[in-house]
Amino acid sequence: MSHNARTIDEKFLLKTFELAEKKGDVKAVVDSHQVGRLLGLNDRSMSTIIRTLAQTNFITKEGEDKIRLTKNGLSLIALLQESD
Repeated sequence: MSHNARTIDEKFLLKTFELAEKKGDVKAVVDSHQVGRLLGLNDRSMSTIIRTLAQTNFITKEGEDKIRLTKNGLSLIALLQESD
């Protein structure tokens, strides 16, 4: 699957993973606004994506604007990376 064929939710997870990995820990807390800005999302779209990913247990919310990948999120990222 090409990168352009990914859903915005998948892109959001992958960008979250990339930022956490840069911190040296794939389960590090990441600023959700930074992820949204890097993907060109407005606040409303970002809020919807975060709510959906949290409800489906791919991320957890850590305070008002911080997020962390869950075990399920990391598993999905591994599958997405395999398909590249």
